[in-house]
Amino acid sequence: MSNFIKNNILLIALVFFLLVTTSGCSSDDNSSSIPDPGGTIGNTSVTMKVNGQNWSTNQAFAYTIPASEAEDEDEFSIQDGYLVYIHATRTVDDTEEGDEGETLGLYLHVSESQFENPKGNYNMGANGIENQGEAAALYLDYINNIYYGSGDVYGESNVFGSINVTDFKIGKQYVYGDGYLELSGTFEMDMYGANYITGEDELIQIRDGKFKVYHSILYE
Repeated sequence: MSNFIKNNILLIALVFFLLVTTSGCSSDDNSSSIPDPGGTIGNTSVTMKVNGQNWSTNQAFAYTIPASEAEDEDEFSIQDGYLVYIHATRTVDDTEEGDEGETLGLYLHVSESQFENPKGNYNMGANGIENQGEAAALYLDYINNIYYGSGDVYGESNVFGSINVTDFKIGKQYVYGDGYLELSGTFEMDMYGANYITGEDELIQIRDGKFKVYHSILYE
């Protein structure tokens, strides 16, 4: 299993269990004050094909965390710029014992100079998001106990995928100050996972990924 998966399972698992209320904004430009929560959950969308099978989210949100805050996180830190996190969940089986499903996490390391206009391509490489302008991804299958990370366990490739930001709106977040209240774009990647039942590595291919997500407040 890649170091990126090992270092971030706890962070994603924690976020997966938080209650999410998605919010949006109606400004016509790329700058906006924070909107009232709850108005855009029906417009939030993350779709992709996992090994050719269609996948879509039940709920999704985005957060922008400055390096000064992110570097205090034990599980995920950057030294400069901004950590942009896109979280999407898909509930497959809702039972009395709890939800069973899947979580997709997309990560961008946006530089100070990119912040005002983050449009463009962010490649996924062996260093995760250590460097500015890089991206990474995690895909957690809670049903089959497989945790996937963008990467190549066999070391045959330097680039495993990419995230392309095509549209955005900046405004005041509930926490962390200025950030992206809306983000849209596309993504694709190869992901390797560790099956905690069989102990074997598994490969999935993510293709035709698209997202349109909003900043949201999280509360317990």
